[in-house]
Order: sequence, then C-alpha cells, then structure tokens
Amino acid sequence: MFGIEFETEVVDEKAHVWQNSWGITTRTIGVMIMTHADDKGMVLPPRVANVQVVVVPIPKAGMAEGDKQALQDAAVKLEGDLKKAGVRTALDARANYTPGFKYNYWELRGRGVGWWGCHSVGGYAVCVWGGDMCY
Repeated sequence: MFGIEFETEVVDEKAHVWQNSWGITTRTIGVMIMTHADDKGMVLPPRVANVQVVVVPIPKAGMAEGDKQALQDAAVKLEGDLKKAGVRTALDARANYTPGFKYNYWELRGRGVGWWGCHSVGGYAVCVWGGDMCY
C-alpha cells in the first residue's frame, strides 16, 4: 500500500506512515502449503525443499552380511556423489524399519514417493526417491 498518510499533532499537517508488510510473506507461505499439501502431507517444490532426494537402501531378506555392507557402502557413495553435485540429500539406512515405513515417513515430510532410478549393486538395487514427484 502506498500513499498512506495520517494527521499529525500539528493542525493541517499529514505524515506518511512507517510500514512494512508481512502480508505477502505469510500469504505466499499459505498459498504454497495449500497448493502442495493434502491429507498425506506436503510435497515441497525441489527448490525450496530442505531435502531434495532420499536414498533408501533396501536389503533383501536372507542377504549375506557382506552384501548388506556392500549395499550400504554403495548408498553412502551415491549420497556423497549427489551432495557433491549440489543436491540436498538424505540417506535413510535405518535397519529397524521396513521400506514401506520409510517411504511413508519421507512422503509425509514432503518427499514424493516414486523412484528416479535404481542402481544395481551385486544384483540388488539402491533406489533414489526425489521431492518433485508431485501427485
């Protein structure tokens, strides 16, 4: 708003108000949340998301410990490569949760579910999920 004036203590003298506007900021955030959220959570656009890609290594049941370690090492390397490329990345290597739990966990935090690609490691796969999988 421009040209807002008020009457001062001096008769017939007006002054401009000192103002700043927080309306555009809060409105913009509200519009972003309304546009990108639903009952499952919010999927943030990659440019504003704090985590753009989540790497989720998925060891198969009965997988040998050496293969599990190779899979974990490949996931750590992939995360490092993505970070070097400027991608804000998280590695979810929690062994006490199922893949479905991990997908849901990240989906509710704004990372869309869907893979960008799977990288083969000793016959197994490391899948990468990104935050721009808007649904």
